[in-house]
Amino acid sequence: MRGRRSLVGIAALLLATLAGAGPPAQAPSLDEIANTGINGIGELGFVQLRDGVYEGAPYVAGGAARPMVSLLRELSVHGDLDGAAGEERALLLSSTTGGSGERIYLAAFGRGADGQIRNIASVLVGDRVKLRALAIDSPLLVLDVVETAPGEAACCGTRLARRSYRLEDATLQLVGNETRGQLSLAAISGIEWTLVEHNAEALAEGIRAPTLRISEGQAAGFSGCNNFHARLQEPAAGEIRLEPTTMISTRMACEESRSALESGYLADLSAINRYTFLQGRLVLGWQRGESSGRLTFRR
Repeated sequence: MRGRRSLVGIAALLLATLAGAGPPAQAPSLDEIANTGINGIGELGFVQLRDGVYEGAPYVAGGAARPMVSLLRELSVHGDLDGAAGEERALLLSSTTGGSGERIYLAAFGRGADGQIRNIASVLVGDRVKLRALAIDSPLLVLDVVETAPGEAACCGTRLARRSYRLEDATLQLVGNETRGQLSLAAISGIEWTLVEHNAEALAEGIRAPTLRISEGQAAGFSGCNNFHARLQEPAAGEIRLEPTTMISTRMACEESRSALESGYLADLSAINRYTFLQGRLVLGWQRGESSGRLTFRR
């Protein structure tokens, strides 16, 4: 009888434990992180984000230069980073001081036992690195960047690198730093790029966006109404030219709004002269006389 009571008691305890455990904690959302505190941001140390931004006091009273930290929303991943129950989220932040520099930080966030958001760790990635991709290769965080090689100007690095980080003892440890060659069209080839901004303006909702695919020195895609292809040149790392005389396009008639989008897209695409990355997005800069702008694509 006593043994039966013991078994019943153990079963009740197990049920209570399981009931209290609940499902594993979900990774914090970007909106939640946009209003939380972050440690380890250089000389600033701790900063409190408000709507994804921290603005410090001006360095000089009445001056414009001030420290700023911004959440980079376009490059974020979530999953298990520490082997414990629940998921974490990793993302990147930009820290500027009013000059030309821009320090990039990688940060990991999770939830405490009370469900509150907490910044587990933050680490400096580098100054003015261009961000290509962020992924989880459990248990590692893998970050692909374009960085400055010896002898290059700080603004205009062309060296491809892959950084691997492990979340360990509440710190992000750099466990791998692999150089992967120089920036070239190969870094943007074989990917279906979709236009999201044309000269810093988002495309209208509901419209089929133009696309771009680069392969073996050729550019092809959907231009808003028709399909096109043309030859490309790469004079130097980070530079790109489309040969307008090689442009071939289908000739389907479309409504006025789509034709206008296509006309502007192809005109600016024909004038591209450089490419870079911004939060994992491809940015093609164009120039035509004194006019200039950019085409921004997502994967």
